[in-house]
Amino acid sequence: MALSFPLRMVRGEAVGEEVFHGEAAAFAGAGRHTVDLETWIGTVRVLQPLRDPGLFATARVAYGGAGVAWGEIVGEDGEGPIDMDGEQLWRLAGEQAGQLMPADEFRAWLARHRLSPAEAAEVLGLSRRAVAGYEMGAQAIPRTVMLACRGWDAIATAA
Repeated sequence: MALSFPLRMVRGEAVGEEVFHGEAAAFAGAGRHTVDLETWIGTVRVLQPLRDPGLFATARVAYGGAGVAWGEIVGEDGEGPIDMDGEQLWRLAGEQAGQLMPADEFRAWLARHRLSPAEAAEVLGLSRRAVAGYEMGAQAIPRTVMLACRGWDAIATAA
């Protein structure tokens, strides 16, 4: 059973109070994206109870639109015993839609080309701080950086 759900979030801010269940979509910018949580639910221990469709069906926008919570409401902002931050959901939607580069893919790119963060910054026209943030997964990696990395791969392969 795939556990996907639509969520009306734009970078962590609710655009509507509804959280739909089943095959769904998250709204990031003007695009429509599906956020599939099946892998996360299977690997992140605290999310594993969400394998129960009854519990998963309790999803709701919480924290004033900054996230989603499941289970019994335990606070005034709709928080529950299980929750996910809207920024994380936005990043997952972007990565799954090919709009953002996953941090592990960026780290693999650095390793494949044996680039230090300083060298990668120079190659990509970024600051060392930005590269460090991408490498640690602290910042979303924009499509432009993803495409630059893929372009660098193509050049290296052709050489």
